[in-house]
Amino acid sequence: MDAQQVVEFLTAHPEFFNEQTELLESLRLRHPTTGEAISLLERQNLLLRDQLNQSQDVLEELIRNAKRNDRLFKQVRNLTLAIIPTQSMTDMAYHVTNRLVSDFEVHYACILWLADDSESLAIRPVDRLPDLPGWDHKQALCGPVATPSLANLCQVAFGTQADIGSVAAAPIWQQSNLLGMLVLANQSADHFVNSMDTLFLNHVANLIASKYQALNNHTR
Repeated sequence: MDAQQVVEFLTAHPEFFNEQTELLESLRLRHPTTGEAISLLERQNLLLRDQLNQSQDVLEELIRNAKRNDRLFKQVRNLTLAIIPTQSMTDMAYHVTNRLVSDFEVHYACILWLADDSESLAIRPVDRLPDLPGWDHKQALCGPVATPSLANLCQVAFGTQADIGSVAAAPIWQQSNLLGMLVLANQSADHFVNSMDTLFLNHVANLIASKYQALNNHTR
C-alpha cells in the first residue's frame, strides 16, 4: 500500500486504533518545533492547541473589527448630526472638514467645488477637477502622494506647503451631475492605501451631495 491508500483506509476506518492499542502506544511522531519523538496523543494535543490559538486569533480580530465598526458608526452619526442643522454650504463644509480632521485620523480635509459660490476655506472653487488618469470619477480612490497625479491633486487642494504622505478622494455627485470632490490627506504614506475600503469615504461624499440638494431646495 502507498501512503494515499493508508490515508484512505484510516479515513474509512476511524475505529482502527481502538482495536490496535499496542500499535497506538508505540507510534512516535516528530515534534514540529524541537524535532523530538512524541506520541500520537501528544501530537494531537499540539494540533488541537494550534487550532485553539488560531480560533482565538480569529475571535480577537472579529472583536477588534466590531469595536472599530462601532466607533466608526458613532463618528459617522456625529458627523451626520453636525451637518443636518447647517444653513449654508460654508457652514456645512466647515463642519465636515473639521469633524474629519478631529475624529477620523485625517490631517487635512478640503472640498473641491465646481462652482464659485463660497468663501469658505473648507471649499476650494475650481474650474475643473485635477486630471487623474484611469479614474472615472465614480468611486473613491486612495494612495501615496508619491503618485504624480495624486501629488497634483494635493497641490490643488492643499497647496505646496502641506506635509502629506497619502491622500484619499471621493467624487461628489448629485444624480448625474458631478459637483466636486472631497479630498483627505494624512502625513503618513501608509495611511491611505490602494487596498483600503472606501465605503465610508463615499458615504461622506453622498452626505455632502444630499445636504447641498437640501440647501438648494430650501432657497427656491
